[in-house]
Amino acid sequence: MPQTELRRRVKQRLNRLFLRVRDFFLPTSTNKKLEITNRFVTIKPDNNAAFKQISYTLKHKFNTLGSGWTETSYGTKCKGLHGIRYNSGKQVKTDINGMWLLRKLNLPNFFRSKRLWMLIDGTYTPIDWQLDFKSGFRWSERKWYNSLRTSNKPGVDIKVPWELARFQHLPPLALACFTNGAVEFSHKRLAAEFQNQVLDFAAVNPPRFGVNWRCGMDAAIRAANLLLTYDLFSLAGILFGDGFNKAFGQLIYDHGVHIINNLSWSQNLRGNHYLAEITGLLFISAYLPPSDETDCWLAFSVCELIKEVEFQFNTDGTHFESSTAYHSLCTELVLYATALVLGICTTERINSLKNYNHKLHKVYPGLLPSPVKLYLLKSNGLFTPFPPDYFIKLHKMGIFITDILKPDGIGKIPQIGDNDSGRLFKLSTKFKTMSMDEAVKTYKNLEGFSTAEDGGTFLDEESPDYSGVISAFNGLFEPAKTDNTEAIIIRNYARVVAIPQDAYISNSPFKEYVTSDDFQKLISDFNKTDDTYKDRVLIPVKNSDVLNRLTFREYPDFGLYIFKADGLYLVVRCGSIDSRYNGAHAHNDQLSVELSVEGVEIFRDPGGYLYTPEPQLRNRFRSVSSHFAPQLQSKKEPGDLSQGLFKLRDKARAECIYFGTLGFAGVHFGFGAAIYRVVIFGTKGIEILDFHKGTEPIRKFSSENIGNYEYSKGYGVLLQKRYNDTIESNSR
Repeated sequence: MPQTELRRRVKQRLNRLFLRVRDFFLPTSTNKKLEITNRFVTIKPDNNAAFKQISYTLKHKFNTLGSGWTETSYGTKCKGLHGIRYNSGKQVKTDINGMWLLRKLNLPNFFRSKRLWMLIDGTYTPIDWQLDFKSGFRWSERKWYNSLRTSNKPGVDIKVPWELARFQHLPPLALACFTNGAVEFSHKRLAAEFQNQVLDFAAVNPPRFGVNWRCGMDAAIRAANLLLTYDLFSLAGILFGDGFNKAFGQLIYDHGVHIINNLSWSQNLRGNHYLAEITGLLFISAYLPPSDETDCWLAFSVCELIKEVEFQFNTDGTHFESSTAYHSLCTELVLYATALVLGICTTERINSLKNYNHKLHKVYPGLLPSPVKLYLLKSNGLFTPFPPDYFIKLHKMGIFITDILKPDGIGKIPQIGDNDSGRLFKLSTKFKTMSMDEAVKTYKNLEGFSTAEDGGTFLDEESPDYSGVISAFNGLFEPAKTDNTEAIIIRNYARVVAIPQDAYISNSPFKEYVTSDDFQKLISDFNKTDDTYKDRVLIPVKNSDVLNRLTFREYPDFGLYIFKADGLYLVVRCGSIDSRYNGAHAHNDQLSVELSVEGVEIFRDPGGYLYTPEPQLRNRFRSVSSHFAPQLQSKKEPGDLSQGLFKLRDKARAECIYFGTLGFAGVHFGFGAAIYRVVIFGTKGIEILDFHKGTEPIRKFSSENIGNYEYSKGYGVLLQKRYNDTIESNSR
């Protein structure tokens, strides 16, 4: 281990040891008088969304990570996860003076929390922020954050309370104030709910105590959502009282202190968590009043944002963690952070980047002395901290998402690698209404729900939906093209600063990868291979002319090859697994195919479903047998899943052999000897040829098992198995 990294870890542990002793004797919240003074959102979003989830938010019912709409009050009887259910504890009897908190908190934090509770409306029912309201397991508010374990008990998922406490359900409350036409709920009621939930959280989650301070990433996303919501309510003309404004400013400051002292930075192992923390710190330092401390935070987060875009994103603009969902999350983080910095550069606050005291920065990584280097934006004469190459890579990041979008019109992407449904903001979530009976029959994760609940109806989120990320991307690079909510918010933050046209990456003319001779040789090799070691699948395409109208996109750094046309969508996974992050979010999916023809999904990646609550399920969704990829009868894995739930070495070493108008060909070595897949665009449709150079028999796909995979469309959401009768399978 490098000496710098060793010193960092020792210093961090000593600091945490000191804080742990201190925090049991002194209050952990700041007593500074800090009010949010900077307003970034000044243009009203013209929002016509229905915001169907608002009525649930007001009832404190949340459908979080597949929980189903569940009320999250103290003593909630939870449905359980796969038959595993814990006692969530007793109901809590509150009082307007906040004395009930004495049974929940350590004494030094009680007195401030009591004062906060007295600002809450008397009719408000508190939320149990420590509850995994899927399994019923509950963490303790008295537990110091870093001694709290994520729990290795079966069925328990710490991500559930984390996700709820990101407060992504609050911005829609404020956005509803700008909805055209009749508004079902008054602005006053919506603002009161925001205020009450914030005070509730602050009262029962003092800094560094309880489950919701365990992860810096979630604290960062929470802070950004709180600030955006506050800003939107202010724009709508809502005036909050002095008591709330003071408490809100202190809560945001406490988040900044926590993030800067708990960064997920490591010299080699850092990824989406650290990027989220930098983004959250940037929001906090931008909204808080200028000071020596917040200026230092701002300069640090800006410098680290630029470094991480260079470090975490490949040359082709893709994120290194081998996951399309994590790429989209990280792109969203960078888009909003970049827009916020651009807006700052149009104000006097840019002076914070020119003159700050770097000696106040006491944590790793370090901060260079002022000033931050500034570069001229040719389009408008503005100086920003972003070098020209930064915008080029950022544009590539967004183009990748547009290139992988499925042709369904609702922002779906192929779920290569893990998908934990992570987002920075959820501003225009799409929902559809179905009967509760249909929902229970559709989703395995709703087992235990009565078909009569919620009046027999179920509000179902359309996921994975990344149209909001695309809107944010267009808002920064092509603002004239969209007036969606995300684009308007981005333009607010950037103060309509235009990105230079030379940062736009036009799609270059397609060039065939290698030659058709290599492709034909592989077909010949397939024909010569014994039947035991090969398999052939034919997917009929009624309108074969579509195969002559394909567009081609390749992302070799990520390992994704895309064929698209009206009526056809085909993606092949073939590339390396990241080595910097131990393949934490990668799957055994080499040479797997996603395919839809005329709107019918033939093959699709299964998603990720769950992480730690069900280790066996986690590995099942990561396994090669859950993907439409070349496989052996022995069920051998091309990568060792026993290394850990978040480890997968690149044993496969997949390589693209051909990519062009004839189709695709690739190879990997995860089974020892080479295994090949050839995708052929023929007159009868699409042929997929698999053959193995080793001594083990290959798995034969058939119409019974080829479309009968488990499928998770989002974290914690599991659909019933499906059968697809559009496939013919012929082994020869």
